[in-house]
Amino acid sequence: MMSGTIGKMISPVTTGLGYAAALVVVPAVVGGIALRRIAGFPRSMEPVMRLGAAFIPAIFGIVVRVRGVHRVRAVVEHAAGLGRPGGMVVVANHVNIFDAFVIRGYLQLPVRGLELESHFNWPVYGTVMRLYGNIPIPHGSPRTAKRRLERARQLLARGVPLVVMPEGHRTRTGGLRRFMSGPFRLAKSADVPVLPLVMAGAWQRQRVGTIRVTPGVVELRVAPVVTRDDVRSRSVRELGDLVRHVMEDSLR
Repeated sequence: MMSGTIGKMISPVTTGLGYAAALVVVPAVVGGIALRRIAGFPRSMEPVMRLGAAFIPAIFGIVVRVRGVHRVRAVVEHAAGLGRPGGMVVVANHVNIFDAFVIRGYLQLPVRGLELESHFNWPVYGTVMRLYGNIPIPHGSPRTAKRRLERARQLLARGVPLVVMPEGHRTRTGGLRRFMSGPFRLAKSADVPVLPLVMAGAWQRQRVGTIRVTPGVVELRVAPVVTRDDVRSRSVRELGDLVRHVMEDSLR
């Protein structure tokens, strides 16, 4: 009873301190990303950018733990052994405003992301995602969406892992929403594996409808990879169902 009361008292304090710290940290991160982009995204800057992304949830008292990171290395090493550049579609559950920073900061991959174009209009966040090199996907313009997806295929062919959140919108219940087919069409057309991720505990840290952040642990769980053979042998719908099943298992 006492610990619950203390937790309710601590949460608003850490939330306020987190947002105050973000006013200092975020401009520095944005500036660093901008310089990196101007310089052509040199790989030597990758650890710095990863640290900047990881620092965002940390200032709100969110501790991120990673499980299954060996699966990331296995995918990259397998691709290298085949003489392939190592592109993959990384799919993750969409919970809150910290999702992109958790993945970018802790996955140990130089990922880019596909996001709804409307997200790029959000103050600060949209600027950061644009500077990171994420690709905006519009809802109402199929021609523009097709052109942007072609750009995504080109990045995958060059070995750049792309993060896509197949739910499209943040969860309202903590569970997985209905999946869109786009990420799985992209994986099949680019002939790359799919790496499923889930962020367990993220719903308890922050959710839609509130700016409050509750300090605690988020586990970034790397699920078993869906190989290129699996991608090739399944229809788009079957592939989506398989990935969803893997992610639901990992969330338990």
